[in-house]
Amino acid sequence: SNAVIYTVALSDPLARDRNPRLLRRLAEATGGLAFEPRQMRAFADALHDINRDIRSGYTLGYQSANLTRDGGFRELQVRAIAADGRRLKVRSRAGYVAARERRGA
Repeated sequence: SNAVIYTVALSDPLARDRNPRLLRRLAEATGGLAFEPRQMRAFADALHDINRDIRSGYTLGYQSANLTRDGGFRELQVRAIAADGRRLKVRSRAGYVAARERRGA
């Protein structure tokens, strides 16, 4: 799936199975964001930030010049520059897995 994942870690700081870094890596790998609010107000702020991010994002299409269908990982790097020359902050996934050649089709 090409889903963007947003994580909100609500955990007991004393719990042994707590792993907010895993949630952060999952969110970043998909182009999403990770939150670890410590207070109820911060929890509400995290949900507000996720809502704003979903509603203000753009989807870009890309067609690779590499037509090799080997199932390999293709790294991507996205840069954006505003009309006035400022570099814009871009959050995207690190790449994608190329389709494999279908046998017998």
